[in-house]
Amino acid sequence: MTATLRSDDPLFIDLLGPDGIPGTGDEDLTLHSDSPYVNFGVDVERADDEQRDAQQRPRVQQCSIDLGGLESDAIGPDCNQNGLSDACEAQEPDEDCNGNGLPDSCDADSGVMEDCDRNGVPDACDILNDPALDCDNNMALDCCEIEDVPGLDCSGNGVLDRCEFSSEAVIPSAFAPIPFFEDVDYEFELPFAVDSDVTITVRAVANLESTFSRIFVRVQGQNMFTAFTENEDWSNCNGDVPAVTSGVVPFEVWNDLVLGNQAVVTLFSAADSCSSLTNIAAVELSYLTIDGFADFNGNGIADECECMADIAPPGGNGEVNVDDLLEVIIGFGFCSFPPCSSDVNQNLVTDIDDVLQVILEFGPCESD
Repeated sequence: MTATLRSDDPLFIDLLGPDGIPGTGDEDLTLHSDSPYVNFGVDVERADDEQRDAQQRPRVQQCSIDLGGLESDAIGPDCNQNGLSDACEAQEPDEDCNGNGLPDSCDADSGVMEDCDRNGVPDACDILNDPALDCDNNMALDCCEIEDVPGLDCSGNGVLDRCEFSSEAVIPSAFAPIPFFEDVDYEFELPFAVDSDVTITVRAVANLESTFSRIFVRVQGQNMFTAFTENEDWSNCNGDVPAVTSGVVPFEVWNDLVLGNQAVVTLFSAADSCSSLTNIAAVELSYLTIDGFADFNGNGIADECECMADIAPPGGNGEVNVDDLLEVIIGFGFCSFPPCSSDVNQNLVTDIDDVLQVILEFGPCESD
């Protein structure tokens, strides 16, 4: 008896027998050596006299019983040609992380699962066994990302720069009036691309006791979250202890919205004022940064690891020269349709700073 069902071809030696007619008794229902049913049964407890197959041969020849009534002495499929049954190997600890009945090494060799570091273990299994190998949780081994793009590890310590968050940047605003049913903009200047999610904290002095009272928060005009939606005593109308709440904007969303280094957070108040006073609120941005690194063009590579000013021809030619300087001069002014190649530091305007960057990097680009 087995407790396993399969729908693929069991590969019997001779399903019909010499007479070509099923069910006449001359069939050979022994499993072929390549049968996926070999060693694929599930052992169940049985009496000693039941430990044999229909021909009275020992029921378990390898690591498990075979599916079907006859036990084969073949090892079954052996994808890595090591003389061991795939089904038996897959039963060993840490040999079949995706549970498909095949050794992980075969999945890696066949390309069923990626093995970028060529260690014979699928990358997904490496990450499952040691999550630290994928510090940014993008299901790619960090070592392979660094091998493909060395600039992602500018310090050369084997850790992606974007994972080496070492400090928290906090940018507060001053309190400002937020009249009932009016937009109020808070302007911030920050790096051209952030490397972590951005937390927006709102501190408000307003009559927020009602479930209908709230403050809507937008970034670059796009709705992000609604503050103070809980039915709690948020009033604090004396102004001594402002009500505080926060929301998180994923860094991918933030970087898509904030193309330059100027961010605008808008508050829209739907809260009653405290007596005759106008509501007031302050906004604070916080995010993690990598000390000593900048990524002005937001491509995930630290600027010091690449030739920022190598802009001509498109894609660069490995050298910063007069062609790059002319590209900046021709594109001088506001960048109407970003990204603009002449805008070396990607701040939405081509100006003297971009000229200075070209001069600073003039000459051959240093190889990684």
